[in-house]
Amino acid sequence: PDTGVLDFAGYRIYRAEGSFLNVYSLIWDSGTTANPDTTVYEDRNVERGKSYFYYVTAYDDGSQNTTGLFPGQSLESSPFYNRNFQFGAVPFLGARKDLDSVYVVPNPYHAAGFAFGGRPRDIYYIEDREVKDQIAFVGLPNKAIIRIFTVHGDLVATIHHPDPTNPQSIPDSADEAWFQISDSYQIIKSGVYFYYVEGWDFEGNYLGTTSGKFVIIR
Repeated sequence: PDTGVLDFAGYRIYRAEGSFLNVYSLIWDSGTTANPDTTVYEDRNVERGKSYFYYVTAYDDGSQNTTGLFPGQSLESSPFYNRNFQFGAVPFLGARKDLDSVYVVPNPYHAAGFAFGGRPRDIYYIEDREVKDQIAFVGLPNKAIIRIFTVHGDLVATIHHPDPTNPQSIPDSADEAWFQISDSYQIIKSGVYFYYVEGWDFEGNYLGTTSGKFVIIR
């Protein structure tokens, strides 16, 4: 019952990795002796390239809960009230000022292995089709155009960084995910591929080009 007594005890933060459908774990409790009256939390236990989903709850000290099956027990707000059901938070490094450190991870990519971020390959949805096999171009400047070619010189895909059509593309970051889908919406096959990158800095100055290769194994 609402007795008018201030029985607020603190906040709790829960986190899931990879998807909002995964298990959430408690990572912070502001009402403990170690964190009294804290309203700011910075999550530093993260890995670059992973998606993280959070929700925050508030709870009381239970002193005014005199009715019900468990009198005196602390009550906590719903975990569904402010949960993020859309895009997760993705830690990233800031955009570089040159093209000296552009590379692909993982390289080689193996379909039975692990994806960028150290966990099983991501799931991404494009035009109602489930597409797996995430790799990433890292070490990119503020703006870049990535072109991917076969060993015969055929253009497979053109990727813009940042890409407004990709929910995992982050402006001002050094990373750009690609899900091995060609410009004709086909999953690429095993083989050696070459990439050619043009880059621009924050002021729009042209940084030149760089190139490299990566391997896909299915």
